[in-house]
Amino acid sequence: MEVASKPSLSLREKISLLVRILIVYPYSLVSFILRNLLVRDRWWFRVKNAGSRCLTGSMTVKQLQYLFPSTPTVYKKWTRAKGLLSNTEEFPAENDGEVGARIMWVGEAWKPGQKLLLYFHGGGYVLSMMKGHLEFLNYVKRTAVDSELKDSLAIAVLEYTTAPAQKYPFQIREATQALSRLLARGIPPSDITISGDSAGGHLALSVVSHILHPRPTIPRLSLDSPLAGLALLSPATCLSSTKASSFQKYGSIDVLDPAICQHWTSQLTDNSEFSADLASGNYWGEAAPAPESWWKGIRSVAKKMLITAGEEEVLIDDIRVFIKTMEGVFEKEGGSFQLETLVAKGEVHDAPLRSETTRRTAEFIVETFRTA
Repeated sequence: MEVASKPSLSLREKISLLVRILIVYPYSLVSFILRNLLVRDRWWFRVKNAGSRCLTGSMTVKQLQYLFPSTPTVYKKWTRAKGLLSNTEEFPAENDGEVGARIMWVGEAWKPGQKLLLYFHGGGYVLSMMKGHLEFLNYVKRTAVDSELKDSLAIAVLEYTTAPAQKYPFQIREATQALSRLLARGIPPSDITISGDSAGGHLALSVVSHILHPRPTIPRLSLDSPLAGLALLSPATCLSSTKASSFQKYGSIDVLDPAICQHWTSQLTDNSEFSADLASGNYWGEAAPAPESWWKGIRSVAKKMLITAGEEEVLIDDIRVFIKTMEGVFEKEGGSFQLETLVAKGEVHDAPLRSETTRRTAEFIVETFRTA
């Protein structure tokens, strides 16, 4: 498989990065603080989010990828700190259309009789996995241990290739192949739940779309029974536009703003097949704009779906559009397909560990297997 290596910077680019860290970033943050000195409503909450937003917004994608550690580095450092074995597994390309895939096990690898959570991390398709993703998954594992599942939940994280090293739909190929190889081991679909946050939630929905409407350039993936569930945290449901009013309403509160979303999305979709897919009425890369008919038959893909979001995140309007669509699908398909949504008051995009949305997501994941 092809995983983007950490980019190298020229001397000029390093100087530019230093200027942005020492001047542009502090200036942006201080400017925000000064403009909001008289804001009494959750002042520190706003400043913390502004710190994240100003950091990512003041640098190019290449600079961010240079600055932040790679996914393997984050994974190895975290497992070492937790006293866990670093266990990375690679699925080489064997058939036409495959590109290879790599997963990292959070704890021990899956064994027969266990349930499996396959996780796609967020990061706008440009950032590597963060420590917080692994802490969340460790929290899910502890939630399972405290339930009747005990130690029978295995967790795998997909290490997908970030943009712009690879463009849409390369990551869908990687995710599809990872799921396909895991199923080939004899893991029943009813013992698998897929989850993802932000861009990872987008990727999960892209895999669902591919199962429902096989994309010609990606190997077909068929399920002989539905997956146990889908758990989506602040999923990116519309990459083609930042015109929703929530982008302006919450752009000074959330950890994201319209400019960041546009810049990161362009790294994935520019000079790719994304626009052509959308223009031809195919929604492998877009969830919110897709009509109800696109999701017809979703009960054959998953038994349950959870969609969570923060009430004050820039993506909330698009997420609400997608929720409304799925509610329409639920009314038609009902029965074997269960839909749960949670829009948490006072939360922003990808709310921190153990927030209301995160706690419910962990509980939901365990519940998908309890009733599987």
